[in-house]
Amino acid sequence: MKNLKPEKLVESRVMTWAKSKGFWLNVVEAKATYSNRMKMYIRGQAPLGFPDLNGITPCGYPCYIELKAPGKRFSARIEQMQHLVEVIHRGGFAAVIDSEIELERLYDSWKQSNRSRKVLLED
Repeated sequence: MKNLKPEKLVESRVMTWAKSKGFWLNVVEAKATYSNRMKMYIRGQAPLGFPDLNGITPCGYPCYIELKAPGKRFSARIEQMQHLVEVIHRGGFAAVIDSEIELERLYDSWKQSNRSRKVLLED
């Protein structure tokens, strides 16, 4: 995994861990990309603040995860937090994480609390 940006390294590790535990997750590339044909940047299809990963937990709940570089977990923008809070209020699993260890800890706490929204909102 040479030369990966810190957030991409977290993404790779999280995807490996999640797949091994039965999550079904997709990476959402929401960043603008440059179009040589149009000679301009074109914004991705995802709305502003849409989480980096989305899918389903092993127990069948919607899952949305915002990835951050190690040590940057608390740097989520307001638009990102709004998406995650909406998922939580609707009964899904949502989190901002900076490692697969953090995802495992939070997911286990959420399951052990009978999928309590409070666990996710207070973390």
